[in-house]
Amino acid sequence: LILYLAFKWPEFHLKRIIKTRQKEMMKFLPDAIDLLSICVQAGLGLDAAFAKVADEFSLTSKVVANEFSRLNKDILSGLSHQDAFKNLTLRNDNPDLKSFAALLIQSDKLGTSISQSLDVFCDSMRTKKKQRIEELSQQASTKMTLPMVLFMLPAIFLIIMYPAIQKIMANFH
Repeated sequence: LILYLAFKWPEFHLKRIIKTRQKEMMKFLPDAIDLLSICVQAGLGLDAAFAKVADEFSLTSKVVANEFSRLNKDILSGLSHQDAFKNLTLRNDNPDLKSFAALLIQSDKLGTSISQSLDVFCDSMRTKKKQRIEELSQQASTKMTLPMVLFMLPAIFLIIMYPAIQKIMANFH
């Protein structure tokens, strides 16, 4: 058993790290893309906007900051935009990030306005984030049922029944 745990520990640890990275990416990606959209609409180039997002998110989310910084470094090192975006999706298994990269690749190929595309994408990301939060808030009541029954109900029952139990005990004496 100890040998098995020693053998599997790195795998378990790596899976836990991957899961936390995915959660953090899912949590902060809409905000990062929103900031990217604002930077592009303000007149920054796409590469400079990636650098700005990486800089701004360095305190908020290290994962998002590192990924956008790595994307910017890939582009600055001479890698084509398409390859850099594909590498970003290969590093992160996030469906929102994949659709974001596909949007950027398509805008680059077709020559459409990136700021308009990002604006529409940001709206859809905000909607998804709002729906995700609503779903989690609806699950909270279900998750609170068991602790309430186990801990609160006995205490309330004792508080309500104490006077009756006290009178019953007084009648026995």
